[in-house]
Formats: sequence, C-alpha cells, structure tokens
Amino acid sequence: MAYGCICASGPNAATFHYVLNNRDMEDSDLYLTNMGIRILGYYSDISTTFLVNGKFIVKQKLIYQIVLDSNIGVIESIKSGITKYAEIDKLSKIIILKRLQNIGILKKEYDPEDMFNDGLPRTFMPHTVGYFLGLDVHDLGRKIVTYKSNAILQNGNFITIEPRIYFIDMLMDEAEQSPFLNKYINIEELEKYRRFGGVRIEDDVMIGEDSVEIYQKDLPRIIKEIEDYKKK
Repeated sequence: MAYGCICASGPNAATFHYVLNNRDMEDSDLYLTNMGIRILGYYSDISTTFLVNGKFIVKQKLIYQIVLDSNIGVIESIKSGITKYAEIDKLSKIIILKRLQNIGILKKEYDPEDMFNDGLPRTFMPHTVGYFLGLDVHDLGRKIVTYKSNAILQNGNFITIEPRIYFIDMLMDEAEQSPFLNKYINIEELEKYRRFGGVRIEDDVMIGEDSVEIYQKDLPRIIKEIEDYKKK
C-alpha cells in the first residue's frame, strides 16, 4: 500500500485524513475512500465517493455532480506546455462556485470571479486541486506548484486531479460570520448541508504531448455508473 487507507462515511467524509474508524455506516450515507498502491517505488493516489445503499438522494446527487463536473472540466482543459498549474486550480474552484450558485447555496447575482478573489472557495475546498505523484505520494513537484504560480504543466508530468466539496462546520461558521463572505451565501440553504460530509473524486493523470491519460478511467464515476455498479 502507498499509505494507510482512508475510508470515511457520512459527516466523517469531511475530515481530510480520517482514521478513527469508530462510526457505523448508515443506510443513506455516502462513503469516501482514498487509497493507493506502490509499485517499483512509484505511488498512486485515488479517491472515490460511493454509496452505502446504492442510491443517491437528491442532495448527494447535486454535490457529487458538481465535483465530477469540476474534475472533468479541469482534465479537459490541460494542454502540455501551455496550461499553468494555477489556472487549473482556479478553474476547478470557479466551476464549483458556479454550480453552487445553480443549486442555490450561493447567490446568483454575484460574479464567481469576485467570490474567488475574496477567498470563498476555501469554505468548500480548502486546498489546491492536486499535486505531483512519483517516488512519493506528494512528490517534489509540489514545490513547483506551491511556490511558482506561473509553473506550466509539461509532457510527462504525473499529477492528481482531485476537486472536492466539504461541509466543515468550522469553515461554514467562518463564512457565515464573515462580512466579506456571507453576502455571497444563502445561509438557509447552506445550513441544510450540515453533517453532509464531503465528496472527493481523485484521478491520477499523465500529461502527454497531445492528450491527458487517466490511469483509472475504468472506475465508475458518473452517477448512473455508480448506482449500476452497486446493484451487482
């Protein structure tokens, strides 16, 4: 194994590296798994969000689809030698902000660019969209994307793409109480997602000259695929 498996259900899925394993799964829960293997010294790191009972309820379907849209949109945007890492990180968050506007958690009259610039993405996704993989789960390439905002993704880069939405009480409280952020939020709608947990969809991708190869493309990702898989 590349690291200890992280498996969290219900509200525990909002904990980045949940390890307590002291809660029974409930019928209506989502469960988030984060795991990888190491082969010949090289690491993988993959996250999926599945269902306990095999059927998404409406709120779960809405949030899952937003994260999937962000994942797909980022991967489709990458062009070797052209795309800056900072650009895909921003894109992942702008997609999430726009979709949260569509479902009513965020107010539609505001520009997502303003929300982004004011730091609102941190409320739902308090990290970057991914990092480099290689001889460690977080390889040295992380220094490139962390400290060099103009770094351009190159042919041969092996990275994770892992947009997420978490509903973390502390961050929700901060945003609702912030005079800079609460103007963007429909607080009554956001409150409906207390103890929802989180959704993460993480793919490992290799950037080629003309395409991006997804290493776990056979995993069920779309909602119907997941529900059909759970019926087996």
